[in-house]
Amino acid sequence: MRRALMLILFLSAFTFGCGLSADHVQQETAMGYMQRLNTVRQLVLSGQMDEAAREQAYVHALWQHDAKWLNCLIDHHHTRDVNDALSSLATALEQGWRTQALEALDEADDALEEIAYSEQPVWENVL
Repeated sequence: MRRALMLILFLSAFTFGCGLSADHVQQETAMGYMQRLNTVRQLVLSGQMDEAAREQAYVHALWQHDAKWLNCLIDHHHTRDVNDALSSLATALEQGWRTQALEALDEADDALEEIAYSEQPVWENVL
């Protein structure tokens, strides 16, 4: 009986710790991409569309790599939302559409914010 109780307590603590660790990795990844997209936003605002397009292409390539393992942690529609926003951003930057690029950046930020905070263990998410 004592072994079973110790096993239950250990496995419960281990599972809870793994969940918190996965949430932390998910949040840190999303926040990192938000910072990278802020660099793209600054380039767009300063009128450096070619440099912004290069930075966006790099961020998009990184995202496509990270989205594969993020899909194991979160719903696929969250990663698809970010991918769609990054694709729209690429189109806007290629065409030189500043306003549409800023709108796509806002969409990407919203989607990344959803990834960062939707699974956090706060009361509003638990209830």
